[in-house]
Amino acid sequence: MRKAKRVQKDTAPQAKKLSQEEITQEIRDKIPIKQSEIPPPPERHEDLADHVMGDLFLQAEFEHLQSHKEMDSWTVINDRGPGGRKTKVLDCRWVYVYKFNRKGEFLKTKARVVHDYSARSSPLPQDSTWSSRNSTLSTPS
Repeated sequence: MRKAKRVQKDTAPQAKKLSQEEITQEIRDKIPIKQSEIPPPPERHEDLADHVMGDLFLQAEFEHLQSHKEMDSWTVINDRGPGGRKTKVLDCRWVYVYKFNRKGEFLKTKARVVHDYSARSSPLPQDSTWSSRNSTLSTPS
């Protein structure tokens, strides 16, 4: 009897991950999407092209950058500051998360750009502080 229960437990159906079309349709129709039906968020910006919710994360990136623009908190540059002079640049990376309600149903995607300490060759001094108004954010193109 125990063996039969164990086999039954092992063969229990796993939650089906939804395709991009299914997710888009359910969001449009306001059908609740459970956390178990969504793949893990992307690890890097480059992963968005193949991610089923990549378009939603790109929109979240845009909204996040707009909020920085409105608050005048960061200056985004490619390599050098205005006039070609070198500026103090902070390495950064994107962090992607899902937001769910209390029932575990999908609400929205969020993206935020954060300082990437792992890109530094040496650790930050204990007494250092960073002011975003005086620093520049560098993002890969």
